[in-house]
Amino acid sequence: MDARSQAAESLARQREQFRRSAVASSAMLPTRPVPVMAGTTITPIGSLASMLQGSSAASSSSSSAAQQADQQQQQQQGQQGQRPGGLPSLLSSLTNNSEPRGGQFIRQAQQQRAAEVSSNLVRLCERIVTHLRDRHLARDDNAATEFSLDELLARVSERVLSPAELDDMRHRLEGNILINHVDGKFRYKPKYAVGSKDELLELLRSYYMQGLGGIKQSELLQCYREAADDVMQLQADNRIYVLKPTKGTEMILFYNDPRLRVDVDEEFKDLWSKIQLPLSVDAELRAAQLQPLKVALPNSVEEQNKAKKQTARKITKFTNTHLQNLDLTQDFKPRTR
Repeated sequence: MDARSQAAESLARQREQFRRSAVASSAMLPTRPVPVMAGTTITPIGSLASMLQGSSAASSSSSSAAQQADQQQQQQQGQQGQRPGGLPSLLSSLTNNSEPRGGQFIRQAQQQRAAEVSSNLVRLCERIVTHLRDRHLARDDNAATEFSLDELLARVSERVLSPAELDDMRHRLEGNILINHVDGKFRYKPKYAVGSKDELLELLRSYYMQGLGGIKQSELLQCYREAADDVMQLQADNRIYVLKPTKGTEMILFYNDPRLRVDVDEEFKDLWSKIQLPLSVDAELRAAQLQPLKVALPNSVEEQNKAKKQTARKITKFTNTHLQNLDLTQDFKPRTR
């Protein structure tokens, strides 16, 4: 507590003692009237006591207001970055549950560091999946396809992970749908469990029978290393067909159902090929006394907008019957006498 507050409290105590002594002496005074000189005003003891009590309350309120002003000044100093000193500022910080200086910056730095670590682990997990897929599709039969976590990190990572990061990476790999985890070893797990041409054809046939459509070629090429050659062989044998829906999209493989193939006799094929198409369809129709169908081509957008502007507005319903016989399209001209 500073000197200003101590002085205010001391003054308040002195005034309270004086008020109590005045009240006690008023009880001992006689009740008979006291002669008073003309023009003199006497203040009753009770009024004097109430005045002293009011002054004491005012002094106490002023002292409390001074204390509140001091507290506000200390809070403003703390908000402006000035270090408050002494035990009162420490007690004030503990009572108000205020955050220690620099705590917000420390928390932001911790959050930024956690986000950076998570992003690095995501990129590292992607590199591990790519490495396992490349080893799965390798042409070398003696190449290893199963690796432990330490072996994978030694192959794809250039820095040493902390124990917490190692545990996080292990959980990420175990939950990845493209990785198979058995006995502490990780290996690539393709989306479709096929490994030969017959299995590939059977997969496409099952999709066709279930009405699921086709399968992306890129997904099938990642199943086993000979998938590209088998796809070309099946397409050459007319057992599957490859479609590309739009430009820029991936190719999709479909099963070619042999039940839908119809064998046509060569005689019908020759008759179909010998039919000659007319040079002018309209002339042939008129020769057969038939009228060609006329199709009106739609106009351009500009012509349609121009035709809409030129069309006059037609009034089909009159609400003002007294104006029905008037031509409102003409300018009003006053009648001359």
